[in-house]
Amino acid sequence: MDRFLARELEIIAEMPRYYDWITDTIRPHVGGRVVEIGAGIGSLSERLLPLSDDLILVEPSAYFSSVLHQRFGGRDDVFIHNTSVESYLDASHRGRCNTVVMVNVLEHIKDDAAVLSGIRELLEKGGKLAVFVPALPFLYSKLDEAVGHYRRYLRQDLSALLGRAGFEVIDIRYMDVLGILPWWLVMTLLGNTTFNRRQVKLYDTVGVPLTRAIEGLFKPVIGKNVLAVAERR
Repeated sequence: MDRFLARELEIIAEMPRYYDWITDTIRPHVGGRVVEIGAGIGSLSERLLPLSDDLILVEPSAYFSSVLHQRFGGRDDVFIHNTSVESYLDASHRGRCNTVVMVNVLEHIKDDAAVLSGIRELLEKGGKLAVFVPALPFLYSKLDEAVGHYRRYLRQDLSALLGRAGFEVIDIRYMDVLGILPWWLVMTLLGNTTFNRRQVKLYDTVGVPLTRAIEGLFKPVIGKNVLAVAERR
């Protein structure tokens, strides 16, 4: 599974505009001691570094953790924990960080409500959580299943989930409205279980700037993903 996920992550890593879009959206809310949960191979991590005083990377996969050590080893402002999300949250880290970032992670967690409650305890009062997840249950595909997604989210469901975990949602939005149709055709309808490198690069080059420009004018009422920023009450 790790090798399969690594291949998919390496392809997605070739979407710099996509990662820049996510980073720029959460940038005003990221700072201080930052914990990235589910850091993968570090594509987002390198963008969080300039925004952080200290960056803590939590990654359950031993293989991905070795990649992170190769990428960030030797830095005195990056700390890598090869452990499960649940184990990290169970340790004595309460109130020890300013920001938690989870990008394409929460959907992999069976008990997402329990993990969000644990993250609340991890944050200092007033600390921020930025979470980015796949949206729209009707888009659930064989690829979602293959990479271990339990679900795709609706905006209102994620907002309610965060509220029950003790967060105040300060921004929540659908993103990537133009990505809905390609995903539905290629993944949901045709049943593809891997990303096509050429298609991914093309979408990052053309689709991402276009949809980002459109969504810069208004927040869409639907999108392929949901991004939320919430504050610990």
